Amino acid sequence: MPDLHDLELLLRSDTPLILIESLEEPRVIMLFARLALRIAQPAYRWSVTDGLKRIEFDTETEHRLTEPTQMLRYLRAGAEPGVYLLLDFHP
Repeated sequence: MPDLHDLELLLRSDTPLILIESLEEPRVIMLFARLALRIAQPAYRWSVTDGLKRIEFDTETEHRLTEPTQMLRYLRAGAEPGVYLLLDFHP
């Protein structure tokens, strides 16, 4: 699958930030979940409504991170290494 390969190359090149604008949010989430398993890194999705949640496994949401500034502070403070999808994270 070309999309998965391209994303893997970007992540392995230590690109710190990737912007994806898509009308196919479930597909993008699925690609990153597959990629996380492939590269042996945890992957998380964040949204204002759901907070932070692992995407490749069924886990509980961390509701304490429901505000954008809380999420950015969490990442800056040294969050666990991994892939973080910030959904609907508008300026």
